[in-house]
Amino acid sequence: MDRAADFTVITNAAGERRAFYVELNPQTNFKEIFSADISDDGLSLSNRVATGFSDQGALAWGVPDAVRLPDGRVRLYWVEDPNQAVQADEIIVSATSTDASGTSFLRDSGSRTTGGYVDFEVLKAEAGDWLAVMSSSPETIPSRSQGICRHLERWTFLERANQ
Repeated sequence: MDRAADFTVITNAAGERRAFYVELNPQTNFKEIFSADISDDGLSLSNRVATGFSDQGALAWGVPDAVRLPDGRVRLYWVEDPNQAVQADEIIVSATSTDASGTSFLRDSGSRTTGGYVDFEVLKAEAGDWLAVMSSSPETIPSRSQGICRHLERWTFLERANQ
């Protein structure tokens, strides 16, 4: 698993485990989000597929988190920085798989959060109820401590991206 980082694993509707992670392309030096089948012991990947989402050289980018939606599709969340010159303005964006395989994605419109949040993680994702946590930007250190924030809403937050 050379050049791979920030793993998240989901079990898709067919009961297969898929990993989502960032990998560095040594030819371009860009990071990209990939998806792959992951072995039962968690030590090997197969059927690797690029999602098409890349940092394009941006510094604040990545840390994908995947969650299976109630209809079986997969939603990916990751950090972007719309204005690299401004500190602590990161946003969380998302993409949703076109089917339950979790191998082909379309980027959702807009952003899920604004204002300098990073490392979005969905802890609970059930129809009608979910919980996510995220961290405030590390760019504010040392003047302001980095903290963990929670985001509690109805499932519509996850679904609104495709409406």
